Order: sequence, then C-alpha cells, then structure tokens
Amino acid sequence: MDWAVLIVGIITFIGVLISLFVNWRISKKSNKEEKEKIDDKYSREIITNSRKEWLKDMKCTLAEFFACTNNVSNILFDQDTTTFIKADQLYFKLILNLNPIGTIDGILRDMLKAHFETYKLVLNCSEEREDAEKELLDYADKLESYFTYYFKTEWMRIQDYAKHGEKSNFDFDKQFFEIRKKGEEKNSDNK
Repeated sequence: MDWAVLIVGIITFIGVLISLFVNWRISKKSNKEEKEKIDDKYSREIITNSRKEWLKDMKCTLAEFFACTNNVSNILFDQDTTTFIKADQLYFKLILNLNPIGTIDGILRDMLKAHFETYKLVLNCSEEREDAEKELLDYADKLESYFTYYFKTEWMRIQDYAKHGEKSNFDFDKQFFEIRKKGEEKNSDNK
C-alpha cells in the first residue's frame, strides 16, 4: 500500500472532522444568539405590554379618584359613605402602585396624602372647611400636573425599554424634571 495515499486519506479525514466541529460550534453559537434575540424580544414585549396596562390602569384610577374627591358640592351632600370608601380604596390603590423607592413617586405619594387629608377635612365640615375646599382644589391641580408629567415620562420609559430592552439606561428622574420644566415654561407662556 502506498503510504502517501494513506497519509492524504488520514489528513483529509482529520480535515473533515475539524470542519464538522467548527461548523457545529458556529451553528451552536448562532442558534444561541438567535434564541437570546428571540427571548429578549419576547421579554421586551411582555414587559412593555404590562407597563402599558399598568399606565392605563393608573390613569383610570386617578380619574376615578379625582371624580370622588374633587367635586366639592357633591362631597357636602353625600350623606352615605360610599364615595368616601371608594375614594379611600382608590387612594390606596394609587399609593401601592407607585414605586416605593422612586424619588418622583415619593413626591406623588406625599401630594396624594395631602390631597386625601384635605378631602377628609372637607368631609368633616370643620371650621376650616372653606380653606380646605380651596386647598383641595389646589392640591388637585398640582397632582394633575405632576401625574401628567409622570405619565409622559413613564410612556417615554416604556418606549425606550421596547427599543433597547435590558440595555436601556433611561434616567426617569432626569427625564421627569426636564418634561416638567418644559411643561411649566409652556404653561407660563400661555398665561
């Protein structure tokens, strides 16, 4: 037997094995990267949709809360406790849906608490009721403004996450204060 043919055959066989191994590794890596892309996209969709639902629910809850607490004439004539119980439930739902460690969320929690405490003063028909009514409506205006900026910022965060996923480096507080500043400048120009 010719040794040269045998060596060429062995080298060819080894080359085929190396080629198969390299192709297998490349294919495995490509499949893993493709799977990670699909998983990331699926994860982003789930989180983005959940955040959209949460945002929609928060807006509805806030609207109901304001409907219960801001109509001063109805508050004074509401002899049963149904409206108060509903407002109380909505208050706690709003509080519990805010981030417990977020800076802006903390401000909103404090504002909600002040608004709700003033609402209770109006309900009690205390001597300070007239001042409390004005204060209640002032808190409502501030809350509405802050929540408008909060919701806008949250919407931007949702869009950023949908685009970048876990690589997102969205600075919520910074964006909130920039949006608020622009909104207040626009409002002061309109006056």
